[in-house]
Amino acid sequence: MNSTVPRENKRTAAAALLCLAMLLCAGCRGVAPSAAEDVTPQRMQELVRQHDAVILDVRDPAEFQALPPAPGALNIPLGQLESKLDSLDRDKHFVLACRTGNRSAQAARIMRNKGFTNLYNLEGGMQNYWKQMAQ
Repeated sequence: MNSTVPRENKRTAAAALLCLAMLLCAGCRGVAPSAAEDVTPQRMQELVRQHDAVILDVRDPAEFQALPPAPGALNIPLGQLESKLDSLDRDKHFVLACRTGNRSAQAARIMRNKGFTNLYNLEGGMQNYWKQMAQ
């Protein structure tokens, strides 16, 4: 039994398979999903009010002279974070902050890998926070 499929249908099927493969691979770029949701300074304040979120500043204490922490922030420098995670409540919400947002993103990855789930990264760090608060 020789069934023949019209050439047009074969091309359509091949094109559909190619599109499907491209869609499936679109997410295969090797980029890990963000460990924390980026939040504005205003959203950070809402999280503190609504969820009793902890503002965790991962800068070195010496940096506070140039740019103070947000009121009520807990300071654990990034280099000490892993050794201090057992002292933190994994069920709490954490807004992570640093000077510009890069180290706090690293801190979020560390915390996510250790089982913390309610993580937020202060967009633009403390530089953006104080700029927004001055307006």
